[in-house]
Amino acid sequence: MGKKQDGLPRSQGLLNSQISSGARGSAVQGLQMLKAGKDATADVFVCDECSSTFDLAWDLCAAGSLPVWGSVLALRQTGGRGQLRRPWYSPAGNLYVSFRLPDFFLKQEAAPLLTAFLLIRAFVGLGLPLCLKWPNDLVLFEADQPASVQPEWGGDPVARAGRSGRPGKLGGLLLEERNGILLAGLGLNCTLRPDTDILREDAALQPAVLPENFLPRQPIPLWLELVSALILLYDQLVTTTSVCELLRRTEEFLLWKGSEVQVRDHYENGSVVTGVLAGLTELGGLRLLVRPDGSTPSNGPGELSLYSGSIKPIY
Repeated sequence: MGKKQDGLPRSQGLLNSQISSGARGSAVQGLQMLKAGKDATADVFVCDECSSTFDLAWDLCAAGSLPVWGSVLALRQTGGRGQLRRPWYSPAGNLYVSFRLPDFFLKQEAAPLLTAFLLIRAFVGLGLPLCLKWPNDLVLFEADQPASVQPEWGGDPVARAGRSGRPGKLGGLLLEERNGILLAGLGLNCTLRPDTDILREDAALQPAVLPENFLPRQPIPLWLELVSALILLYDQLVTTTSVCELLRRTEEFLLWKGSEVQVRDHYENGSVVTGVLAGLTELGGLRLLVRPDGSTPSNGPGELSLYSGSIKPIY
């Protein structure tokens, strides 16, 4: 971790290659600060390296310096964390950012799914269809990779777009709440695909990476585009739509919906449940159709709601 000045890591000055000449920026307590959003209202703090963008974002929150939609982006992390505080591989070349969500999300049990939905819609606006692996992974179908199985997709044609080839994990999302403030952390493979030997043995998906013809691929310009889109989508969609309807739309992007899956619970002694993925509950849990013995139903299934766990398909 870099040296601190007033509690904040000092930028090491290797950012200019990604900051366009037209971007407005200024040095703020050792960080580079850019502006994003339609009216340049979103602060984007950029550093070359830090332990975790979450840690730096919480420091800024404590100092009263990170407003809603404000964000912290690092080109590298030395201690990035993912779900269940697993280490997050963070070399230079990919996107590592933490951003402050509006207070609306504090009141929502389904805040992680709603945040993922907005990110997916933002990528759709940039011409890249994604889908959601419950509960917190962004998935890209890579056309040059053969699919093990190709499920049938119904519903929203926007959600169906781009679903050919093999699904891979493009990125992950994590939310943290402290003292009435909610932060979202996003890690995304822009140009580097993590080696498979660092993946968990039970990983359901291989890593994916942004297509070479997708622009922008570099972390800083990509995030400036994404956060601007998130603000617009929030204002135009979230503030005018019921949570139930937002979750229904999120469900359209759900990976393996209608397929047989296996869910391993993180908290119930690692218990495993098998069933057909039916959709989402009104609180963002997973709806699974199962037999009383927990196996996949054929006639008269029961429905089980799950709120934590790791999911993988049964081929």
